[in-house]
Amino acid sequence: TGAMETLCFIGTYSQRGSAGIYSCALHRGDGSLRVLHTAAAQNATFLALTPDGKTLLASLEIGDISGAPGGGLAALRIGKGGELTP
Repeated sequence: TGAMETLCFIGTYSQRGSAGIYSCALHRGDGSLRVLHTAAAQNATFLALTPDGKTLLASLEIGDISGAPGGGLAALRIGKGGELTP
């Protein structure tokens, strides 16, 4: 990200072609948003950073797991360029 950009993350419902989680650069001057990377995640509805800022946590709304109602949690490492890896 550039000097005028802030790294941010967007979680989405993974329907209609959405990737799941997007890492983006938000330009503080003009408000534009540039997608840097995507990470597959099923219905990533709530995102949080760990205190050290190196890991992104995502709650996943999953209809069921092995036939029982449930959800999930994903932990993704954040790379220098906003890359997200499990």
